Amino acid sequence: GSEFSEAPPPAPGGSSSQIQKAVCELVELVRPTNSSSTAFQEIGDKVVDENVRLPGSFGASFTGALDAIRSGDWALGAYLAACCYCDNGRESGGAASLSAVDDRCASTLWLEVAQPVVLEVPQGQERLCVRLDHLDDPVWFGTDALRSVVVSKKNAVLVKDVGIGYLLVNKEGDPIAEQFTVGSTLEL
Repeated sequence: GSEFSEAPPPAPGGSSSQIQKAVCELVELVRPTNSSSTAFQEIGDKVVDENVRLPGSFGASFTGALDAIRSGDWALGAYLAACCYCDNGRESGGAASLSAVDDRCASTLWLEVAQPVVLEVPQGQERLCVRLDHLDDPVWFGTDALRSVVVSKKNAVLVKDVGIGYLLVNKEGDPIAEQFTVGSTLEL
């Protein structure tokens, strides 16, 4: 379906007062004036079975429904999901449109449940692999012996009491470290 859907024209055979009454009932379900609990099934029944829509334009899509639910507006989410179901062909495509994979869920789940920890490794507690011009093999140096230096060559470091060297990097461009790798997962 489209990102925004207009309310459909009144159902044939329905009087204007019947249609207005049905819309008012739907408004009361989606935005109740009293503190009674919302009946999500009733919202779906109004939209799917009775073909009632709220006036105006809404983001009646799977993403729009999920966004409403994520923000805590379950009634609007139920309304948008029912509209999405109808707009995409009901049984033929509506159910499929609501069962799409939402990649944002995996990201949100990871950040909310796993809560990654960012570690700062103290100076000297990690060693980085450095290539020195006067040696054939790279050498491991503690981070407390390395200083950044601005020179024309990339990844240059000043090694204490040795001179300029060049950090060896992996295919992602991160320095090759003895213990920790940028973005890696550690078991604690």
